[in-house]
Amino acid sequence: MSQPPLVINLSNSGTEKFDERNDILQRDALKRLDALIVEQVNGISKKSEDSYAKVEDTSLSYKRIHNAMLIQGGRGSGKTTFLLNALHRLDSPKRFDKLKEKDIAEVAEQLHVLPMIDPTLIETKENIIIVILSMIEAAVAKVSDESGQMEKARQSLAEGLGLLDGIGPEKAYGTEWEDPSWVMSRGLHKAKKGRSFELKFGVYLETALSLFDNKKAFVIAFDDVDTNFDHGHTILETIRKYLTSPR
Repeated sequence: MSQPPLVINLSNSGTEKFDERNDILQRDALKRLDALIVEQVNGISKKSEDSYAKVEDTSLSYKRIHNAMLIQGGRGSGKTTFLLNALHRLDSPKRFDKLKEKDIAEVAEQLHVLPMIDPTLIETKENIIIVILSMIEAAVAKVSDESGQMEKARQSLAEGLGLLDGIGPEKAYGTEWEDPSWVMSRGLHKAKKGRSFELKFGVYLETALSLFDNKKAFVIAFDDVDTNFDHGHTILETIRKYLTSPR
């Protein structure tokens, strides 16, 4: 019995099945990334008592979650391409095959993707927190905030923000620290604001996301962290110290 001829159409590479040509080589890695994202987003608590706004100043501890993922590889291995492909997919859920990628498609609808940050393009004196805040502010500027929730969240951040390196005066406290009455009033209040900055930042994120429909978390991506390691080290420290909200 004769076999039908096998025809290989060299003009049809099959790349049209994917959004990006590089997805072919990075398909397995994208699947692993999808699984991690689904697990993290589905793990965000919907309970109001788990909000950072509920944490008291006297609380002994609170949840600190580092939902950071490292993409590593040799020079020219396609890390930036992979990262951009992943961000574009999350930013456009319609790209997913709803039958085969139902879980990540549903989760992507709940994410707000922020522009990718390249540490080599950040000015030396610019604190990475300010860069992140500016991107979030640009995002919420497009939605309505009739109740003024964001302004309250901004005010709560303000004093603690001034104590971060690279923001405000070089020294956190001036000669006024020698005045006993100032120490016991404004001084201790200022120190408290600095200590609680991480919590206030968590509240700020929750407030910003509440302005959107069905958004549970922001996606922040950093490219080439090791290229300019002065900034790279600052970014890693920022992730460790402040980007501890599941959102």
